[in-house]
Amino acid sequence: MVIFMPNHMHRRPKSRLRRELRRVRISRRARYTALAAVVLLAGLTAGFCLGHSGAPASGTSPVSPVDGVAVRADAAEPDIAEKLAVFETVFEDGRYWNHAGAADWLDPALCVTDTPCAHSTAGESTCNTYRGALLAEFPDFSGIQCFGYASLLSDLLFGVDAPVTAHTDFSRVRVGDMIRLPESMHSMLVTAVDREAETVTVTEVNADYETCRIAWGRTVTREALYANGDSVTFYTRYAD
Repeated sequence: MVIFMPNHMHRRPKSRLRRELRRVRISRRARYTALAAVVLLAGLTAGFCLGHSGAPASGTSPVSPVDGVAVRADAAEPDIAEKLAVFETVFEDGRYWNHAGAADWLDPALCVTDTPCAHSTAGESTCNTYRGALLAEFPDFSGIQCFGYASLLSDLLFGVDAPVTAHTDFSRVRVGDMIRLPESMHSMLVTAVDREAETVTVTEVNADYETCRIAWGRTVTREALYANGDSVTFYTRYAD
């Protein structure tokens, strides 16, 4: 259950989280373990997201866990579904995974704002960054935009030590897997799988290649995925 607290109550836990993350700088593994704790704590205890202006972006509304991922996701993965439901309240649909105009933000992986990026005019200066376990599969990537977001959620769901296995078989796709479309240079994270309809539901960032907008709930068919060419690849963190 996510408990929403008044804005003035966010300052103290936010300050503690900032100090804790500054203290934990020993190794990449320690750092991103701390990040996972920060995101989960923020969502579970306060319902706030760093850089939050106090209201979701225009035309959007928060999605409750009752109506969100916890219901949509594969019932065979209850722990993953519960975590995704929390993430959906932290990385809100319709907002932006960036630090545009945010003077007080904790980490380039955690800031979410109401201000879109403008890549065509401002480049990547306001984009968030996350370089996690999946980066080993993409050593030339900087960890920004769609890939960084999907990689962050993957590590938060499974842990940075979870194995990474790549395959191209749609029938093996599971909730929490990352989809990479090399032809369109886009990454997404699976939040639900419908085997009968041969569709997946995803969360993603920067689908318009311009604003770093966060989106939840888009349904993609198997046919549409493979229309990107047979190079479409699924990255799973499950050991079995």
